Amino acid sequence: MSEMKTTRRTVMAMLAATAASGFVKPAMAQEKRPKIPGGPGRVSTGRPQTDFIYAQIGPGHILTPENSRPGVFGSTLSYDMGLAAVSVVMRYPKDWVLDRPHFNDSDEELYVLEGSLTIDGVEYTTGSYAYLPAGMQRLNMHSTGGGTVLTCYGGQHLNFYEEAPAGMYDPSRLIRHIETGKLKWKKPENPELENFTGGALRKTLRVDPATGDTTWLLKVRADDPRKVTQRRVAIHSAVDEILVLEGQISSPHGVMGTGAYAWRLPGAVVGPLGTKTGFTAICRSKGGPLGTTWSENEQPIVWNAPYNPDIPDMLREAAFKPFPATQRY
Repeated sequence: MSEMKTTRRTVMAMLAATAASGFVKPAMAQEKRPKIPGGPGRVSTGRPQTDFIYAQIGPGHILTPENSRPGVFGSTLSYDMGLAAVSVVMRYPKDWVLDRPHFNDSDEELYVLEGSLTIDGVEYTTGSYAYLPAGMQRLNMHSTGGGTVLTCYGGQHLNFYEEAPAGMYDPSRLIRHIETGKLKWKKPENPELENFTGGALRKTLRVDPATGDTTWLLKVRADDPRKVTQRRVAIHSAVDEILVLEGQISSPHGVMGTGAYAWRLPGAVVGPLGTKTGFTAICRSKGGPLGTTWSENEQPIVWNAPYNPDIPDMLREAAFKPFPATQRY
């Protein structure tokens, strides 16, 4: 993917309209002191409905030294104007190195889609997960062979090349490394979800003890379209965020394939959904656990709906651009 060239004016216009680029900060930000997080109860205040776009075409650019990953191409999936929180696909080039001690001023949640990334001697390979709290000191980061990493920041996500302020880092919230391939798939605790999907399995990666925000891997077996023709629609009480890792999901907005991403706001109608292939996805809820209200009546599943995303207008041109068939995410 080539670098997107933008002026400050165009970037700020994109932010104001759709929050498409979360990596440009005001010129004075380097002089600002890092913020001590106000606690894990902060919720999204300005991230638009996005259902759905492909990670392969998300707007982005090569990050500068004042950003969280200098020299890495960051492809934005969704951005919060209120908190500066962002979900982004980081594309690390081969032999990338950041060897300056530093800390980041927001919580960072990462899942390696392809390749690898090493942080202070811990190598995160495909399928690895971590939750790194704000203020965590880092001495060295590198990616020898390159890598593609889904990264979710809880705030303004700036690097500071100094010691973190006292009280910023909370080690009790650290999840250093989970090799998700070694976890066992389990049935959901909610039997209604099991019945709805006809065979869902999950691997829970994190549950925030204060808010109930949850991150998990979801695996759903294939439907038989000759037998499964209708399903109920869902309305969630919290943000429903999903990135498809493998397989396809048929939705009223089109067929979500590998790399499809959605940020669905609380109260948004989801579905009816079906899957001819089965699918695996990484999911997050924000603003609490993903409570669900189901419609009383079932609606027909549209198995091959044309792509008609519910996204901000400024993303529409990018959403319909072709992307390399060899680029999975």
